[in-house]
Amino acid sequence: MTLHSTVQLAFDGSSIDGSLFTSVTGIAKSTRWLNGPLDWWTNAGLGVFAVLMVIGFWNARRRDTLSLTRALAAPVAVVVAFAVAEVIKKAVAEVRPCYSVPHAYFVDPCPVRSDYAFPSGHTTTAFATVAALWLLDRRLAVVTAAFAVFESFTRVYLGDHYPHDVVGAAVIAVPVAYLTSRILSRLATPLVGRLRGGLLQPVLTAAPGGAHAAGRTRPGGPGARGGPPAGGAPRGSGGAGAGARAAGMPGGRLPAERGGGGGGGGGGGGGGGGGGGGGGGGGGGGGGGGGGGGGGGG
Repeated sequence: MTLHSTVQLAFDGSSIDGSLFTSVTGIAKSTRWLNGPLDWWTNAGLGVFAVLMVIGFWNARRRDTLSLTRALAAPVAVVVAFAVAEVIKKAVAEVRPCYSVPHAYFVDPCPVRSDYAFPSGHTTTAFATVAALWLLDRRLAVVTAAFAVFESFTRVYLGDHYPHDVVGAAVIAVPVAYLTSRILSRLATPLVGRLRGGLLQPVLTAAPGGAHAAGRTRPGGPGARGGPPAGGAPRGSGGAGAGARAAGMPGGRLPAERGGGGGGGGGGGGGGGGGGGGGGGGGGGGGGGGGGGGGGGG
């Protein structure tokens, strides 16, 4: 017995998890109305992972250069993981379940014998995308993981792979894609930074918000609701007259107004004891009211 045949025998799915495989394909036999949609999804669903990587790239354009580099490295990491899986697939040469478990129910027709089973290429692509996006956006990676699990299930449901084919693919894809993405990010970040500041800036950098952002004001800034007008004077302060009064006070502060009497003294110049309170640190009661009235009139 050669080494190649020994490895092939060791990964014969019928002796590893053949019973679990037939249980899953038995579900497909009893829910045939699902067979068509899942058969369509198992290939079309790969496009979802491409879309998720595009979303990650689009969001990274608004972030720092390292994040953008990780977004650009994601598809490269997926390709590297897929290539590693293909090398392993050729080395193991595990035949498809339809050759080893012919009595099971199969939705898809049996492929050629040289189209080996371990590891699953579809599952490799799915979980490599999860690992690459994990470095970029973990919330997006969690969404991707949900699609990856579903993609893996369809591969067994349709009879294309054993359960260990999809589990093994995930075990291979995640570390390979993760390490590839980290290495590429570290090496390529300076280059991406230069490209981002050069001719590729419109592609690699999002526009800074446009007119909508330009018209937005900060709380309390010029033109903000409840804030001072553009001239810089507080509302209701009397404009230049208030500025002159502030300049004549110790520390440049306006006198504190207390009660209704103080307000009346500042607005119209009515004297009295209340006006004296509005005058703050002035002389007598009447004198304080007079001072407040003079300032209000100005």
